Amino acid sequence: MFEESEGRRLDPAPFRKWGLTPLIEGREDTFLAITNEKAQAFLTDLVETYGREEPLKFDNWRKQLEAIAGIREYGRDDRYDHRLAELTFKQLETIDLLLWPSTIETAKQRNSEAKARLKAVRSLVKQAQSRNSAIREITSDPRPDTTMIRVAADRKLLDELLEHPLVERVRPPLAPRVTRGDLVNTPAPSPVPTPQGTPIGVIDDLITDNQMLIGVVTGRSSFPKDANFGPPSWHGTFVAGVAAYGDLHEYLASPDTHVVRPHPIVGARIMEQHPHIQGRSHVPGQLHTAIEDAVRWLHSQGVKIIVCAVADDCPDNTAAPAETVATIDSLVRELDVVMVLASGNVSGIGDQHWLDHYPDYLDDPNARVASPATAALAVTVGSKARRDTPASSAYTGNTLVPIAAAQQPSPFTRSGPTRGRSTSKGTAKPEFVGHGGNWAWDSLVNRTDKKNSELAVISLAPAGITGGRVFAADSGTSFSAPQVAREIASIATRYPSASANLLRALTALAGDCKDLDKQAEAIISAYGEPSADRILESHAHRVIMYFEGEIPPNSTTVHTFPVPEEFATGARSQRIRAALAFDPPVRRSRREYLACDMAFDVVRNMTYDEVAEAYRRQPTQEELAVDPTLAKVDLPGPRFRITMRPTTTDLAANTLICRTGQRMAWSPDDEGYHVIVTHTPRPWAKTKADSAPQSYALAVELALDEEVDIDLYALVKAQLQAEAHADIRLRVQG
Repeated sequence: MFEESEGRRLDPAPFRKWGLTPLIEGREDTFLAITNEKAQAFLTDLVETYGREEPLKFDNWRKQLEAIAGIREYGRDDRYDHRLAELTFKQLETIDLLLWPSTIETAKQRNSEAKARLKAVRSLVKQAQSRNSAIREITSDPRPDTTMIRVAADRKLLDELLEHPLVERVRPPLAPRVTRGDLVNTPAPSPVPTPQGTPIGVIDDLITDNQMLIGVVTGRSSFPKDANFGPPSWHGTFVAGVAAYGDLHEYLASPDTHVVRPHPIVGARIMEQHPHIQGRSHVPGQLHTAIEDAVRWLHSQGVKIIVCAVADDCPDNTAAPAETVATIDSLVRELDVVMVLASGNVSGIGDQHWLDHYPDYLDDPNARVASPATAALAVTVGSKARRDTPASSAYTGNTLVPIAAAQQPSPFTRSGPTRGRSTSKGTAKPEFVGHGGNWAWDSLVNRTDKKNSELAVISLAPAGITGGRVFAADSGTSFSAPQVAREIASIATRYPSASANLLRALTALAGDCKDLDKQAEAIISAYGEPSADRILESHAHRVIMYFEGEIPPNSTTVHTFPVPEEFATGARSQRIRAALAFDPPVRRSRREYLACDMAFDVVRNMTYDEVAEAYRRQPTQEELAVDPTLAKVDLPGPRFRITMRPTTTDLAANTLICRTGQRMAWSPDDEGYHVIVTHTPRPWAKTKADSAPQSYALAVELALDEEVDIDLYALVKAQLQAEAHADIRLRVQG
C-alpha cells in the first residue's frame, strides 16, 4: 500500500513499468498495487538512485517517487473482517471473498483480469478440497468491479485466503434484515395510522381492502364505466400501498418501528388480471380513453397528484407521439394536475446475461423508456436499488448475488433519452428515480430472483391472499413511481395552492443528483431521487424562492433574486440551483410536438436594465433573412453568466428543467443576480389562436453545505423587504 504525498496523485503507468500490478486508488490518499520479489528489488534500486540524486531513466518516474509518502504491506489484518470472529469453524462456515476490482485496467482487459483472479482463488479452494471434499464454491460474481466468490471453508482455508494477495477482504455473508418469514408472518400495526395530507390518485387495477388500506382508500371507480371487469390482480393494491406508505421495509425489519401516516388514496380501476398469463394485468378497453376518463374523475374528486404505473413492454419508437401520450399531456395542461408515470421495465436482454453484462444492457436502444412514460408534461420515474444484501433463497440456499449495488440503477429500469421531436439530443427522461427494488442472480438454478424479500419493495398484499398475510414484496418501476408521487404529495400538502408547474419545479430541486445520472449514454434520471424533506422549509442554511405566472409568447422575462453579501463571501460550499417548469400545448401531427421551448440563464453583477437590454428579443433567422441589417446583441460573457449544468442543449426538449451552478468564484462585490426566462414558440404555434401567454413556475435554491454562523433565510427575507423593484421578483418560501 502506497501513501500519497499531500496534494499529489500516483499514476498506474509507472507502476506497470516497474513490474507492479496496480489495483485501486484507495481511501485516505493511498494507492494499492501487487508486488513480487523482482518488482521489489527494482523499486529498492530506484529509490536508492533517487536518494543519491542520480539521473533517473525517465523523469516521470521521479514525479512518481516524489508522490510516494510511505509504503506499507496490506496484510492479513487488513483482509480480516471483524465479523469472522463470530464463526466457530466447528464445521464448515460460509465466507465471502471480495477480490480486488480490475476496473483500473483498460476496458478490453477488465473482464479477462477478473476471470484470471477468480481462477487463481478457485485453484486454492480446489487444493483445499483434497483434504475435505465438502469444501466448495457456493456462488460467485465475475464482474470486474464486484468480483467475489462465496465458499464453504474450514479454518485452514480461511487462513490461506487471508494471506492471498488477490483477496481484498474476507467476511461472512451479510445478513438481510427482512426474510421471507418476516414477509409472511409480520402482522399489521395496531392501530393502523389514519391518513393525512394531499390525496394521491392511483390509476391501476382494483385496490382491494387490505387491512392497512381500510379508511385510507377514500374513493373508487372503474373505467370504462360499462366494462365488465374480470378478477383483479395484486398490482393495484401493491401500487396503492406504496403511494400511501412508501416502502414498508423498515417496519418489517423492526415491527416496533413507527409506521408513517399514509396519504389518502383514490383508486381509478382500468385493469384486470390477464385471462391467460398468471401474475399479469391488462387493460380491457382503450388505454387512452380509460386514462382520460380516470383522470377527469380523479380531478373531480379534488385529486391533483396522480400515479399511473401502466407501461408498454417495448420502447416508445413510434413515428409520432402515441394517442395515450398526447392525451396525458393535454390533460396535464387542461386540468393542472401532476401525472407521475413509470418508465417501464426491461423484460428481456437477448443473448446478454443479467448478472455478467449488468449494467451494459441498460444502454441498449431496446431499454429506452416505454409509452406512455414519454409524455412531455408528465413526470417519468425510473428505478434505483436501495439494498444489495439478498435474503437466502427458500429453495437453493445462500447462492444469491445482487445484480445491482445499493444506489445503482435497478437491472430492469428503462432509460432515456426519449426521442426528441425538436432536438437531436432527445428528452432527458426519466426525470426522477425511486426505490423500485433490485434483483439477485441465483447461480445454482441459473435464474433471476425478482421478488427477494430483502432486495424488493415491501408493500401490501391483496385482500384474500392465501394465508391472510398483509405484506408482499416485488420489484419494478411500477413501485418507484408511487414513491415519487408520495414525495410530490408531501410538497403539495405543504403548498396546497401550488400549481402543477410549481410542484414539478420544487420536486426537481428536491432531487439528489448534481447532473444527469447516466450509465454510458443512457439517462437513468435527469434529477435523481427526490426527497420532499429537502425543500419543504427554508432555514438558516437553505432558502427556496419561487414564482408562478405567465410569459407572453416569443418574449423574455427577467427575475431578480437576492444573494446576501454574507452568503457570497469566502470559500464555502455555496450552491445555487434553479428549476423551471411549463406546460405548453401539444400537437401529435407536428414534428415539433410542443408548442414552444423555454429556457433560462442566470447572470450576476449586472443591473436589471443591463440584463433586460442584453436579453432583449433577438431577431429570428427569418427576420434576418428579410432584413440583414438587424443585429443580434452579444449575451453577457463568462464573468457575468453563471455556468449551469446540465447545459441548455441537454435539456432543450424538456418541460421540467433543473440546473446547478458550477465552478463559481463567489464574490460579495457581485451585486445583482437575475434569472432570465425565455419563450420561443414553434412555427405552428404563432397563429392568433395559439398566442395565449404560457404559464410557468420558477424556483431557485440558495444553500450552504457547511455549518457556518449565518442565517441565510433571515438575510434573504430582509433583503427582499428592503428593496423595492419594478421588475418581477421571486417569493421566498416560508
